[in-house]
Parts: sequence; C-alpha cells; structure tokens
Amino acid sequence: NEPGYYCNLGNSYLILEKYEEAMTAFTAAIMLNSSDASYYCGLGHSYHESEQYVKAIPKFKKAIQLDPNEAIYHYFLGNAYLNSEQYAEAIKAYEEAIQINPRNGLALNNLGATYLEVEQYADAIIAYKAAIQVEPNEAICHYNLGEAYDALENYSEAVCAYKEALRLDPNDDEYRTSLVTAQKKCRRFAKR
Repeated sequence: NEPGYYCNLGNSYLILEKYEEAMTAFTAAIMLNSSDASYYCGLGHSYHESEQYVKAIPKFKKAIQLDPNEAIYHYFLGNAYLNSEQYAEAIKAYEEAIQINPRNGLALNNLGATYLEVEQYADAIIAYKAAIQVEPNEAICHYNLGEAYDALENYSEAVCAYKEALRLDPNDDEYRTSLVTAQKKCRRFAKR
C-alpha cells in the first residue's frame, strides 16, 4: 500500500472525470502519508472539478500549508474562491501565485477575471495585459481583455482585442459574436 500508487490512481480518475473515485484514491494516499502537499492538491482538484468548490478550499489551503512556495496550489485555491464567488480571497490567492511565479499566465488571466467580476475594470485590464505579455498566443487572454474594454465602453480597444483573439482561435463563435457586437457599438458610438 504505497501512497504514490493511490495518488497516481487519483490522477488517472481525474483524467477520466471520475471525481468520486479520485476523491477516494487521494484520501487513501493522505491516510498513508499526510505530509505530501500534492495529495491534498489532488483531493482539492477532485472536489473542484466536481463543482464542490467550498470543499476544495480547505484541501488547497492544506497543500499550501505543507508547501507554501508552490504557485499552482495558490492558483487552484484562487480558482476555488473565484468559483464560489469569494472574490476578495480569490484576488489574494492569485496575487500570491503571481508573487511566487510572475510568469504564471493562468493566474494573471484569472486575476483579471476576478477583477472583471467585481467591476474593477482598470485592474482587470492591467492583469490581462500582463497575462498577454506572458502568454501572447492565448486567445482567451485577448478575449477577456476585450471584455474589460467593452465593460468600460472603450469599443475600439475591445474590437482590437477581440480581433486578436479571433486571429488566434478563428473557430470560436463567442469571439466572433463579441467582435461583431463591439464593432456595431463602435459605429453607434462614433455617430453620437
């Protein structure tokens, strides 16, 4: 009975989207070795993927307690907070992930998403621009930047961001729809 076996089993179940089985496997790993942060992270990830965000939070916190310098644990904690609408806590978790790894494009993007949720659009734009510097070919970062500009009624900048998102992912209908909508708003705004 090796804890690593149960961790590998849990990761396999996560890939297969069998979250209950993954939870059982990670719990077994923790029972055999409660000092490995990755087991708690795996358990937290299992809860998160099954949309049990509130249950995921203490597991990610335990992983961070055991290994505070692992940026991904802070990132996952931020995701759990974001999805459970605990925005102030999500911002703190993403900022901690970014402090540990300033080139964490996912954390920067999700920090922007959190700022967008709380209508702090200028902060969202700063975070999205930083994410784009790290991940220039991630269409979602450009799209999200467009959403922030759109919220500020800066339609010309939104159009530019949506165009770049669509250039990077030409098959995304949501990007295309947002671009067309922003272009229409831009034309209406120019006629005022």
